Amino acid sequence: MMIFQIWKSLMRLTMWWKMIRQLFSQLILWLMNLMMMITFSELVQMITLNVSIMS
Repeated sequence: MMIFQIWKSLMRLTMWWKMIRQLFSQLILWLMNLMMMITFSELVQMITLNVSIMS
């Protein structure tokens, strides 16, 4: 009986761990996308600034 309880708690823990890991990876992906977007917009701003200065 005791082993069964431990097994159940372990399963629950692994379930939580999987969920957290999934959330974490999603968060990292989202952050990376955000960074890319920010750098991209900054790049566009720089290019437009240069173009406006040149013309």
